[in-house]
Amino acid sequence: MLSLPDFRQKQIVYIEAIKNKDIAFRNQNLMVKEDKKIIIQIPCGKIFAVFIVGNFTFSSVLVQKFQKFGISLFFLNFNFRCYGSFGAKTDGNVLLRKKQYTLLEKDNFIISQKIILNKCENQLKLLKNIRKKSDKVKENIDKIKKIIKKINSFSDLSDSINIEEKNPREVLLGYEGNIAKLFFSVYFEEMNWHGRKPRIKFDITNTLLDRGYTTLFNIVESLLKIYGFDIYAGIYHQFFYQRKSLVCDLVEPFRCIIDKALRKAYNLDQIDKKDFEVFQNKYVLPYKNSKKYSKIFLEAIMEHKEEIFIYTQKYYRSFISEKISTFPNFEI
Repeated sequence: MLSLPDFRQKQIVYIEAIKNKDIAFRNQNLMVKEDKKIIIQIPCGKIFAVFIVGNFTFSSVLVQKFQKFGISLFFLNFNFRCYGSFGAKTDGNVLLRKKQYTLLEKDNFIISQKIILNKCENQLKLLKNIRKKSDKVKENIDKIKKIIKKINSFSDLSDSINIEEKNPREVLLGYEGNIAKLFFSVYFEEMNWHGRKPRIKFDITNTLLDRGYTTLFNIVESLLKIYGFDIYAGIYHQFFYQRKSLVCDLVEPFRCIIDKALRKAYNLDQIDKKDFEVFQNKYVLPYKNSKKYSKIFLEAIMEHKEEIFIYTQKYYRSFISEKISTFPNFEI
């Protein structure tokens, strides 16, 4: 199993295949050539995962090399959606799968509560860290604090039902949604915010949030696969055909990384409206202009790569030991 000291030395490689590129291994190095010039050369031992964006051709020899060196490989389209992957993972971790399914039934609500509390507390912290707070920001901070107290008041499944007389998961979803509205409305108010509408891309902010969250999703997925989790068996995000619900769960506490990076990019004037095109009322980021935004989000994620790794590791250990008291927490 990959250790933290080993992971510290690892790199994540993005290869953009908008032009013809040759990918090869030589002397235990991954080499990427463009127009016969080497543009990337990295020792295989230092690579954690490779993300290839766009169209490309691949050989069976390369597949064998990636497997030999334990490198995860992800294939992304130009919208950064992952349509295929293979590589470093723990197959046959039956003990983990058994305990994962057991805890899904036994402690489903408690784990969901911890995940959402972690997410909401990080959103609250981002608002508190705003230097010049408007009256609206201060008002929303107070409202979020009150809702967090309500989430924290749940002690177990039966108590939740008694308190709210509803399905506890639906109540939790409602609280999370209310906090999200309060958070986004003021955190991105300077960016002409009109609401969070995933995948609709009706403005630049939502388009970039989708891009950042997708990058984060891919990296969390690659970490979960190392341990052998059933990534389709979620806890807070329930079963849905072909949805990687467990990845959706573990992305939640880390969304604040993307939120913070986007606001910072806006404040540094790194977001240029001219980089985007509007097609059928949707803001589209042409591939030729996407590199700088991918870099913004990837660098932000890499700043916290150790915390993300440790969180995933503790998540794994809490399942193996069946001790929810050791459940991890991430603080932005």
